Amino acid sequence: MRVACAWVLVLLAGCFTADLDPEQTGAFACEAATDCPEGRQCVNERCEAEVLAVEVRNPEDEQRFDIAGATEGELRPIPVTIAGTLELVDPATNDEHVYGEGHIVVIVDGTEAMTITDGPFTAGIGIEVQVANEAGPHRVAIVARRNDGIPYDNPQATFTRLFWIDDGTPLVAVKAPWPNASFGLESETVQVQISAINYTFAPPQPEGTNIPGTGHAHIYYDASFPACLDDPLCDANYLSVAQVIKVDVPTTIPTSAEKASNLSAVLRNIDHSVFLFDDDGDPGTPGVPVIDTIPIVRQD
Repeated sequence: MRVACAWVLVLLAGCFTADLDPEQTGAFACEAATDCPEGRQCVNERCEAEVLAVEVRNPEDEQRFDIAGATEGELRPIPVTIAGTLELVDPATNDEHVYGEGHIVVIVDGTEAMTITDGPFTAGIGIEVQVANEAGPHRVAIVARRNDGIPYDNPQATFTRLFWIDDGTPLVAVKAPWPNASFGLESETVQVQISAINYTFAPPQPEGTNIPGTGHAHIYYDASFPACLDDPLCDANYLSVAQVIKVDVPTTIPTSAEKASNLSAVLRNIDHSVFLFDDDGDPGTPGVPVIDTIPIVRQD
């Protein structure tokens, strides 16, 4: 009896060692990278050795496209080059999840524009996306999805790129977080990045002398623009100030119910007053504020 039990224990120990072989891809369940053996990353709750990545190679970060290059207000093609380590597979022919395989979803200004299921992805695939030829920031993102439609959840499996349609006027953008980013319901500090073109950023001076085309940006949460600018209480209720472009600004968003919300950036003069761009050169005509608003999601 003792001999039999010993052999059972040996057999069980052998199975246990094989099941937990640290070299075996996808063998370990995880919730974070710290749950995985050294050199592995947690992807969709499994420890993986090869971490797939995607990128947008073109347009370049914050590249400018002249609005005069197409008819204003109409759609215009923007060339985009995408690349990565994902093995592209058409889910219509194989919808079972195989790690490292999948397809790419291209999102343009918040709308899923196309799905890429084949092509020389490692070398780079050239596509064209259609963008409204309207002055301001525009955004393209690519997301790697598994054959079964679930997004790969490692950070390298999503890539975002902001670019501009430039008409020579001051323009502002919420560069980070990315539109539709999700946050919890409790108050938390979010790193917000603001960018701008045709405008010079400088620290605010409440009693300072304004300089045309120079100032900073106020960051707002869940405010409606331009109506907020006409309400002194709303206008004064900004969360933080961006004094330098493309630098993280710690911004505390309040506790919220589960809902869709937004973050906004508004260009201001040196003395904190609203910057109004005179777009027609007529001193008798009031200028227009320069604003960018992105949606975010609050959920449990």
